Amino acid sequence: MSSEEKIIQVDKVKPHSSKKKKRNLFLVFLLLVALGGGIYYYLNQSVSTDVLSISSYDTTYVTLGDLVSSTEASGTVVLPNQVQIVNTQNAYVDTLLVSEGDSITTDDVLITFSVPSYDDEMESLNLELEQANITLEAQLADNEYTLLSLNTQIERLKDSISEANEDKVKYEALASVKNSYNDVLESTIDNITSLTQSLEDAQSQLEYEEKIQNININKQKASIEQIELNISQLEKDIDDLNVKSPMAGEILSINEDLMIEDNYIASATSLFTIADRSKVYVDLDIYEQYASYLEVGDPLELTIGSQTMSASIVSIGKVATMDSDGLTATVSIRVKPETDSELTPGASAVASIVLGVQENTLQLPRGSYLTTGNQKYVYVVKGDKAYKTQVVFGDIQSNTVEIISGLEAGDEIITSSYQGFISQDVVQLK
Repeated sequence: MSSEEKIIQVDKVKPHSSKKKKRNLFLVFLLLVALGGGIYYYLNQSVSTDVLSISSYDTTYVTLGDLVSSTEASGTVVLPNQVQIVNTQNAYVDTLLVSEGDSITTDDVLITFSVPSYDDEMESLNLELEQANITLEAQLADNEYTLLSLNTQIERLKDSISEANEDKVKYEALASVKNSYNDVLESTIDNITSLTQSLEDAQSQLEYEEKIQNININKQKASIEQIELNISQLEKDIDDLNVKSPMAGEILSINEDLMIEDNYIASATSLFTIADRSKVYVDLDIYEQYASYLEVGDPLELTIGSQTMSASIVSIGKVATMDSDGLTATVSIRVKPETDSELTPGASAVASIVLGVQENTLQLPRGSYLTTGNQKYVYVVKGDKAYKTQVVFGDIQSNTVEIISGLEAGDEIITSSYQGFISQDVVQLK
């Protein structure tokens, strides 16, 4: 035997564990199992607490119905039948006879003015007219005398020529018997020639005098007519000092300067604003894209101050106008309010205009959920939980929101604010 065999092979024998040691190992195993279970329970509890619970919320149901499309337009009250009365001449306030709000006719005098120089000017013109008429009468008398004298001279010359012609005939007969009458005949013929020339000169003078006198008389008459025209204009100016309205209506405003007696008012100064309140309208500006939906006669609802009334469209503008920032174009429409109340010109007005009706649309009422974030989501209630659901909204009209997709009629929706849980896909409802 090359090597000595050992009775006990110590290196080939494993040491035996004691019972106590086995029990300790078992306890450690149980401890690890318990610890693992605790961790699992904790993790499960942590996951379950991630589902947020809410107890205060409002809900409503998706309904199916008709959606009325409308828009709003703003504008002002206008009185198209109104007039500004201006002063036609420089004058001084005499008497103000009306007050703001008074109803007047075209025969009512609103105010009287005075111009101190008008009396002196009228007196001067009347004196000038009197003198011009006297001058005309003198010219007519002088002309009559001159023409009468010339006509008398002409008639006398004609008589003399007639007598001379008779003498000529007589002397021609005598001259044929006696030569001694030849000298007398020649003298008679010379006299006829001289008288004929004088007659022609007198007739020419008469013609000249008639033309000159007509010119002078016409000039004098024209001068008189000019004076009469000046008097007529002055009378009109004096009459204009009693100011009247060209139309019946109500006095909307009075220039404050008219309240002071003897106050100087320059020509072309605005005195009164007169309007016919029986024809009152509201001019509204509506976005150009909505104008094609409107027709003359369409009804609408109008709010002016605290008053709400019905109205109807009477005209629609044909040309769109860019607004002040140049971004949008509007069309002007004129509407007739149906009210017995007096509306103040320039008052602001807001109109609600129906553009059309969409039938059988899914609808929700407007609520805080529409203003939460930029995403289009709603929370649909199912049992004791609400699930975040993506939707597509359509038109928003008044208090109604159109639902294009994502929901069905009868779905229950949380309509209160989503601000506290918008990041949650599911919320627990208490």
